[in-house]
Amino acid sequence: MSVSPTFSSFYVGNYNIKMGHVDGKGKGIQRYKLNEMNGEISVASTPQDAGINPTFLCYDDNILYVVNEQDKGMVKSFKVNHEDGSLKLISNVSSKGADPCYCEIFQALGYTHKLLLIANYSSGSTVIFKVLDGGILEEFAFYQHTMEKQGPNLNRQEAPHAHMARPFGDKSNLQIVVPDLGLDKVLQFGLPSSKGDLKLQTSFNMKSGDGPRHIEFHPNKKFAYVVNELSCTVTVIPFDNQNSKFAEENVQTISSLPSDYDNSNGGNTCAHIQMHPNAKFLYVSNRGGKTGQHHSIAVFTANDLGNSLTLSSSTYFKKGKEPRAFSISPSGNYIVVAWQDTDYLSSYQLNLEGNGELIFKHEIESLTPVVVAWVRDDDGSSKI
Repeated sequence: MSVSPTFSSFYVGNYNIKMGHVDGKGKGIQRYKLNEMNGEISVASTPQDAGINPTFLCYDDNILYVVNEQDKGMVKSFKVNHEDGSLKLISNVSSKGADPCYCEIFQALGYTHKLLLIANYSSGSTVIFKVLDGGILEEFAFYQHTMEKQGPNLNRQEAPHAHMARPFGDKSNLQIVVPDLGLDKVLQFGLPSSKGDLKLQTSFNMKSGDGPRHIEFHPNKKFAYVVNELSCTVTVIPFDNQNSKFAEENVQTISSLPSDYDNSNGGNTCAHIQMHPNAKFLYVSNRGGKTGQHHSIAVFTANDLGNSLTLSSSTYFKKGKEPRAFSISPSGNYIVVAWQDTDYLSSYQLNLEGNGELIFKHEIESLTPVVVAWVRDDDGSSKI
């Protein structure tokens, strides 16, 4: 099928069984199209069976990688049929832990094969898989997070909880950084040269009770932005490139909620974070949960250096609940939000000439959606 610049395709993962925090109703991974001219979303495939709770996805070179959020976590790879959006299973392996919640594929200098990062939430572990020819997965490295003392939030910080694992830095010296919600730390690893255990190099201590969840990076690779789920804040951390670690000085922490919003009951939590390619705007999702009320996307403006943020807009949604994840479209003009508890996706045009705010464009039903994964070639063009 020919590539059209008008449309960008994406897959949506979801919860498909009932759990303590969510009434999963999804029917499988489904493909959609976004019209990059007017923001309209349309269905591009029937739901594809990908096992229990396919709640995080990533795409690379015609292969979709999926984690199954369950007690005995699984990681799958699928060959993508771009004609009808269907998926053909390639590999199905254990995530080596419980409730995997994140995956990301990357290429490191000196490695023949690409690598797939996995964060297991409930068991608190980080895993790297080697991606062999054709998308076959083979375990490469593992690290079990450990806890010396429970955090102040005993319901959420009773044990280590890895929530994301990302590569960071130059290809010649890539680091693996892992926010751990239970430990109130961002862990940092070097890439192993051979199969075995990951070696912890250092860690950055967040404020007690922050609950770091996801991390984003400035394009200049000098600053990281950590979204703290439990405290509803974003922390700006300088990276000391000379010593290959996060610096303790000149750290900024800023709330993702408006100054007049009272979150003293802890009802609101944060979820996802993404910086716009223009490096001017940083987006964060706020979730109201059962006792909070501010279901919103916060927009921060970054200064030219990237070391300081200002809350410039907070788009509050009366209808949508639990904006679990979102993703900026390949054109950079739109953002698609997955509303986990109200069963729909919505698109918003970004006011890039102003304060980066979201302007509603379209919505479409999607059952218990969690994640949006764009289907793109290496050159950035989108397949449909």
